[in-house]
Amino acid sequence: METNPLHTKVDKLIQTRRGTVVLESSNGFPRGESNLYCISTDEKVIWAAEKPDPRIRSAATPVNWIWERERF
Repeated sequence: METNPLHTKVDKLIQTRRGTVVLESSNGFPRGESNLYCISTDEKVIWAAEKPDPRIRSAATPVNWIWERERF
């Protein structure tokens, strides 16, 4: 599946039963938004991770947790 990033470039994709988890590069990503989110097959955002602190640029911390929880 080819996925178009919302703001920067895709760093990692994780295919799950519910959709595709996308981790975008935090470099140049808007500070007020999450760079970790899940999209459905029709490319609609299902959820976005909350950033642990507004001063942190990336929401990448939960990626391994998502992988463990969502894999087949």
